Amino acid sequence: MIDLATNTLNHVAKPLGPVLLEESYYWRAMAEVAMGDQSSGVADLEKSLEAHPGFGPSISELQTLGVNP
Repeated sequence: MIDLATNTLNHVAKPLGPVLLEESYYWRAMAEVAMGDQSSGVADLEKSLEAHPGFGPSISELQTLGVNP
């Protein structure tokens, strides 16, 4: 999941210009958290909210992790 999301963000989106894909950041964050890398997960969840303010799944996961979005 991490590789798929990173590939999407780095190789698919970049040729299109500065594109932020909230779902790619969200799913990469979920995988990072599941693997015990909470700090990277939180950073990606916050990045997903930059792309899509109010994105419910990211807000919910941040709250679950004890971070105030």
